Amino acid sequence: MNDHRPDVTDERRDGRILIVEDEKDFALVLADTLESCGYQVEIAHSATSGREKAQAFAAQVALLDIRLGHESGIDLIAELEEVRPGVLCVMMTADAAVDTAIKAIHRGAYDYLPKPLDMRRLLATLDRCFEKLRLESEKAAAENALKARNAELLKMVEEVRESEERYRTLFETMVQGVVYQSADGKITSANPAAERILGLTLAQMQGRTSIDPRWKTVHEDGSDFPGEAHPSMVALRSGEETLDVMMGVFDPQDDAYRWINVSAVPQFRPGESTPYQAYTIFADITERVRAEEQVRHLRNYLKNIIDSMPSVLVGVDLENRITQWNREAEKMTGVMAGEAQGRMLTDVLPELAGEMDRIQRAIQNREPQRDEKVLRESDGEIRYSDVTVYPLVANGIEGAVIRLDDVTDRVRVEEMMLQSTKMASVGRLAAGVAHEINNPLGIMVQGAQMLQLFFDTSRPPTRERLQRCGVDLVGLERYLQERGLTEYLDGIRAAGVRAAKIVADLLNFSRTSSSKAVPHDVNVLVERTLDLAATDYDLKKKYDFRDIEVLRELAPDLPEVMCDGQQIQQVALNLVRNAAQALSEEREERVKDDGDYQPRLTLRTTLISTSASTSAWVRLEVKDNGAGMSEAVRARLFDPFFTTKEVGEGTGLGLWLCWSIVVERHGGRIWEEPVADGGSRFVVELPVV
Repeated sequence: MNDHRPDVTDERRDGRILIVEDEKDFALVLADTLESCGYQVEIAHSATSGREKAQAFAAQVALLDIRLGHESGIDLIAELEEVRPGVLCVMMTADAAVDTAIKAIHRGAYDYLPKPLDMRRLLATLDRCFEKLRLESEKAAAENALKARNAELLKMVEEVRESEERYRTLFETMVQGVVYQSADGKITSANPAAERILGLTLAQMQGRTSIDPRWKTVHEDGSDFPGEAHPSMVALRSGEETLDVMMGVFDPQDDAYRWINVSAVPQFRPGESTPYQAYTIFADITERVRAEEQVRHLRNYLKNIIDSMPSVLVGVDLENRITQWNREAEKMTGVMAGEAQGRMLTDVLPELAGEMDRIQRAIQNREPQRDEKVLRESDGEIRYSDVTVYPLVANGIEGAVIRLDDVTDRVRVEEMMLQSTKMASVGRLAAGVAHEINNPLGIMVQGAQMLQLFFDTSRPPTRERLQRCGVDLVGLERYLQERGLTEYLDGIRAAGVRAAKIVADLLNFSRTSSSKAVPHDVNVLVERTLDLAATDYDLKKKYDFRDIEVLRELAPDLPEVMCDGQQIQQVALNLVRNAAQALSEEREERVKDDGDYQPRLTLRTTLISTSASTSAWVRLEVKDNGAGMSEAVRARLFDPFFTTKEVGEGTGLGLWLCWSIVVERHGGRIWEEPVADGGSRFVVELPVV
């Protein structure tokens, strides 16, 4: 508490103040300060003691700490009102949350002071409290006197003059505005408070009516307030009281509306049922309205902050019913905030069913809980979210705030980096294995070649050596022919040469790209790609590239293309493998139906050139006779991470890498188009420079 006693004790004050504070030292210092200002002060350190002393001490103002041990100072407001009606409660707390202030005011608190207390602000607040008590007392006294006076007017005409004099004094000193109107609605008199509130003199008001168009009045929502709906006109017309009507009156000096609370009472002459006049009592509540507007503005501001966050924010109570639902949650679920409020969390977000224990643990332990990479499905696409649960325990409000952050892109980038590292390792391993295979392959091929030489009886050196060893040349030759050993040796050599070519292609493909464009024959790259693809086999899926009929329609004499051969070969291999795998799946489906289906893959190269001013393009087409694809899939073919394969069977990067290599690195074009008789055709065009 800021101590300004040397500055604030000059003016002596009067009033009874009850301090309810569980921190004894703080309460004693505060009491000493207030007593030095002239106030009568009592201290209570608990809610129970506060109730007892409020009644015995006849407290006028209570300074309440919001937290009283295990009890709430907010709950004490209503209890003090019961034992000591009219007491004004001012809340004190170190918690500066706006929601705390709003709740306390809604529960009946007059004001709210943050700790440490500013003594000047405290005394100013107490001055307003006692001024309010004084004004309310005067108002009650004035209203009672006014009612009594009206009753006397009806009963005793002889006391009119004396009563009018007393009434005039009260009329002139009231803090509320009072205006009298005759039966036709014209103003006959008004007190000084009415002149001050309305910004008009009595001379300016006399003779006018409340429906005078020069008096601009509006409802609380800003709509026009018709003159015939003015409380005084309603009272004159119906003969009944009209109480507590809120309206705004335009103040040209401030260029703004002043808000007033209006009540109108009709008056009757003895024996008559029609009012001969009505008086209107109104109070200026502009400051209160502006304060409420500031609170609403602050609420809207906080809501806009929450709605502007890129994360999904959901508030729940102890029963897991939704209390807060931001705009990002609306976008993710399609459920509006009004529809979500009050519903069970798992009804609106069933994917969070597995997080219920974590939510309860966060509330009970009052510690945030976090769960990473929670899997969910959105529009047929697998997405990942990080879920963080924050406990919400403040001023009697318990629950949790759940934050969902979409980390799908991050997870996929991590997977891509992991896959890249894995593939790099596999590439290095493949290169090493290929080098190691080359040695036994060389021995095998050389051995087969040597056997062919040693068994070739047409060679003089072989015949001479066999005769020296006593081998029957005719019998040996007949044996070799009958057993087909010569064909076996030819097969061994052919297989060895073919394996050596595959290893050479694998080595060439696995070498790190130099990223330098050199002239390449696209037809040669296609042939190398097909040689690599021919070894593609998946035992688990019963997939073998050799079961597919491959048609080559390669245009002769194509100009060479300046490109990175390994990257273009990677594009062709991705397209061929995708088509081959799709054809294999289609074959399984067709075999079930009629069994008459031959998967076919066609690779075509052509030269595209329209005019002398247009650059030439070499086109590569990869066409299959499979089932084709839908428009929805076709629209997202080249999106990174998009895949139609099951989880774990594809990264969705193949076609995106094809697009990146062709378009970004080589300035070419790539697209897919449906085939009229079924299937798909991928087209790659590379510029001829």
